[in-house]
Amino acid sequence: MDPEDDLPDEDYENIDVELDGEALPPFASEENKALDAEVKDKNRVVSKLDTSIAENSERVKIMTEHLHNVQQELVHTQGLQDAKKREVETEEHMKAL
Repeated sequence: MDPEDDLPDEDYENIDVELDGEALPPFASEENKALDAEVKDKNRVVSKLDTSIAENSERVKIMTEHLHNVQQELVHTQGLQDAKKREVETEEHMKAL
């Protein structure tokens, strides 16, 4: 005998609504309700941490690209400074002649 045979037809709809994967059935024990609340809280924490990780990963990517650009600019600036130094040395050499 199926336990659902004892329920009136209108109760079938309530069971489907309440057992949608989010809500607990009405016969859940207090322990199960507490565990369900704890699981939902932990899922919220995990979701927030996942979002934070994604944001931080994007930030790290942007900062890494910026570091690369700054290093390239440093090399370019050092090259310009070396070229200017050689130019000054050449001019001083020409004056001495």
